[in-house]
Amino acid sequence: MIDNHKALHNLDARSIELLKIIQKNGPVTKSKLEDMTKLKKSTLNRELEFLCESMLVTEILAEESTGGRKPSLFEVNDTKYYLIGVDISRTYIQIMITNLKMDILDEATIFGDFSVKEQENIIMENIKQLLSKASISVSNVIGIGMGVVVQIHEKEEFNKNNELNKAIEKNLGLPVFIDNGANTALIGEYNFGIGKGKHGLLYVHCGVGLRSAVISNGNIVRTINNSEDAFGHMTVDIGGELCTCGNYGCVESYTSISKITWKFINEVKKGKMTKLDKALEEVDYIDICNLADSGDETAKSILADAAIYFGTGLANFIKILAPQMIILSGPLVEHSALFYESSKSAALRKCYIANSNSIEFCRGGFFENKSIAIGAAYLAFDEILKNSLRK
Repeated sequence: MIDNHKALHNLDARSIELLKIIQKNGPVTKSKLEDMTKLKKSTLNRELEFLCESMLVTEILAEESTGGRKPSLFEVNDTKYYLIGVDISRTYIQIMITNLKMDILDEATIFGDFSVKEQENIIMENIKQLLSKASISVSNVIGIGMGVVVQIHEKEEFNKNNELNKAIEKNLGLPVFIDNGANTALIGEYNFGIGKGKHGLLYVHCGVGLRSAVISNGNIVRTINNSEDAFGHMTVDIGGELCTCGNYGCVESYTSISKITWKFINEVKKGKMTKLDKALEEVDYIDICNLADSGDETAKSILADAAIYFGTGLANFIKILAPQMIILSGPLVEHSALFYESSKSAALRKCYIANSNSIEFCRGGFFENKSIAIGAAYLAFDEILKNSLRK
């Protein structure tokens, strides 16, 4: 494996803390860093000098000054080290290159349902192409993070992801770190996105299934087998509809895009009126969302009903975890304002919170459909820093 992150190996806990503060708050003055770190000026100067010599941090002059010498500003070096983030969904693979500021330098999205071998080839081929296009050497890449689908009942899926992880490490000579996609999305939003500064967050991605993640007191809450479908398979209707997991009345059995599409088609076949202008067998969830926006009563009823069950699940999570912010993302939320607003209303109504303003809702997040890959890239950086402390 290429030792392309030697600079990170020599960092101690104090250096790492300072580096992360600069990464998330830069460009920042030395006086501000003193306030944030509580380090003595002499100690801070030594740490900053070390980080600058390691080319992890750069020193620049402020453009404006209140008089006298312009103050120095410190920020992470955005032209020396790079990260790669990968989002592996059931319907696409998204790959991106970022710098240490977590700016996206280039990206590629490939749609399809791929085997592990196909995923391996697609990821490696596109990484090499993106690096070449950006004139970035592999030796300047710190590591690769991957956000993947991990569900409670899919141990085989975990084994496949582990196999993929090892294959990419061997081929590219880079360390690879893997977590479920909902977790990496929330990691991205918590550290650099809409959730920055919050300590309690709930993230739910509404698509083919429901993928969720939770941060409580600044830490990711790990579920059984580190799965991301715990929220989706919460029971909200005992004896309700059969779910793909084999249980009845799960949130996902009412709110996945396939279930919503099936219900709409079924209602139309029963004789419900609709403004649909295409063959029934060609209908997808986007059509249903668009119909609802145009006032179609059948589409509106289907989405509103799904939102009630979804909101009930959210209410349960709110009462247990007391999040400061709830981020709802994914194609269903993206294409249906009705589903988003109805879910939000149902959740607040059913959780009986005296001050509902204490919970902030966000539609899509700061990074929207790129949050999984962004968070995965940061995961690689964070894990390598943690590993440096263990040595």
